[in-house]
Order: sequence, then structure tokens, then C-alpha cells
Amino acid sequence: MTDHRFSRLYKFKPIDCYLDKMFNDNEIFFSGRLLLNDPNESILRFAWQQGFSRDGRREIEIFPLKPPVFSSVSNFYFFCMTKYANSIPMWGHYGDSHRGVCIEFNFDMAVQQWKSQPEKPWKIESDSGTVFIDEVRYQDELDEFILAPDGSPNLTPDQTDNFGFHKMNCWRGEDEVRMRLSGTSDSTDEAPPKGIAWRFDKRSLTGVYFGIRTEKDEKERLWDLVTSSGYTCNFFEGCDIAKERDTFVVKFRKYERRCIDELRSIDD
Repeated sequence: MTDHRFSRLYKFKPIDCYLDKMFNDNEIFFSGRLLLNDPNESILRFAWQQGFSRDGRREIEIFPLKPPVFSSVSNFYFFCMTKYANSIPMWGHYGDSHRGVCIEFNFDMAVQQWKSQPEKPWKIESDSGTVFIDEVRYQDELDEFILAPDGSPNLTPDQTDNFGFHKMNCWRGEDEVRMRLSGTSDSTDEAPPKGIAWRFDKRSLTGVYFGIRTEKDEKERLWDLVTSSGYTCNFFEGCDIAKERDTFVVKFRKYERRCIDELRSIDD
């Protein structure tokens, strides 16, 4: 069973050695909390605590914590994408001011539902760790959690399952879809890694979009790198800005790398 929400997802990237490594190794990088650009990410805000009732009865009640208690989560890592390749702000923020690229992924073939509830994240079939994928849900209030009477976190199964898939509404314009990977450290004394590499099926990479300002030489170099690395994907290049409904978007045309012999025959 597939969910076509995940058939066209996009990752904006600058052109650098990390992009080349992604193509060469068919690996994407999941960022830990210190590499995410939202300081609220992977932070638990405990605004309530369970305790015995104050009238002497041995019943558990919930009391507000003032101020709240904060705790960080270090064992979740995220790969963040978006639903649209034509977003001008996304190209500006994450695509090196339209000089970079946008990578199209199709995770339909790898996705399965792991629980019957539609509000749960979906599971990615993987041999290298448990990965969940879902749309980000934007909300007007921060998530609030409860401490148990002994001061330990008291998260419900739903809160644990959906952790990392809620963001503040100020990020709504990014239309984000993300994958979450759980990481563990071999030693309790070892600091958790800042990020984790995860290998994807080459068939999942279905498109490469060049920005309006992407240099011609870089387009040709990346075309050669991607095709020689065994990917069978489409290439597009930004060619114009156009108004669409009530906003402006980047327009694309198909990009085809001409071989040297073909160019020579045209010149002749």
C-alpha cells in the first residue's frame, strides 16, 4: 500500500562536495537537533507534572509547572524535504539563491503503513535503521508534555510516534515533509553524532532541477556525474518566473546534456 503524498518530494541543496557525495554514494544525511535551523526542534517542553492531590488523598492529579522544564532529545535525526520544486523562497533560502539544485525523490515504493491510524507517520522499508515519513503538521501552540510524579518524562505513545512532525505555524510556508531516523550510541559516555548517513535506493531519485542562476558548467558536470553514477532520472532547468494563481513561482523546462560530438556537428 502506497501513499502518493510521497511520490514527489524535493530537497534543495547548494552545489558542493556534499552534493557530489550524495550522488556518488546514494546516501542522504539526517541532521541531529544541533544542525536543524529551528531552535525549538527536538526540545521537550514539560508544562505539567503528575503528583498526588494536595488535599491528602492518594490520587494522581496534574499540576502546572512554572516555569516549564525543558529537556533535549538527541536520538532522533531528520531529513527535511518539501512538496514543491517551484517555490521562489525555498530556492532562495536553501538552494544557494537559485544557484544550487533541487533533488526530486519518490519514496512510494519504500513506504508502508505501520499502524491503522491515518494520523501516524508511515514507515520506510530499510535495512539500515527504522525510518518514518510524514507531512509536518503546523500548529499555533507549542507542544506541552507531562512529567511523571518521579520527575521522569511521561509521554504517550501518540506523542512519541509523532515527535518531530509538529512545527510552529511560522514555518508553514515550507510545506515540509520529513523523514525521522532513530540513532543510538554504542556507549553511554559517547556523545551522539550530529548526523547520520542513510543509503537510499537509486530508483528513489527521480529528478534533478537546476536553479535559474545555476552555472552552465555545473549543469553539465552534474549531468555527467548523475548519469554515470547509475541514476535514471529527469533533468530540468529554471527558465523563468511566472505568476500562478495568487503567487509567483519558478518555471522549468527539460534540460538535456548534449555530448561533445553532437555539439561539434552542430557547429560544423
